[in-house]
Amino acid sequence: MSFWEGVFLEFANFKIILYAITIYTGYVLPSGADLHCCFMLSA
Repeated sequence: MSFWEGVFLEFANFKIILYAITIYTGYVLPSGADLHCCFMLSA
């Protein structure tokens, strides 16, 4: 099960990073609102 736990952790880390970037671009770059929506839909 350690292998699948590792896969899950990698997947979770990727999601966390993706959401962090999405929130960052959404707040810091007002012009990136469309990009923000696209990221949320794809995620």
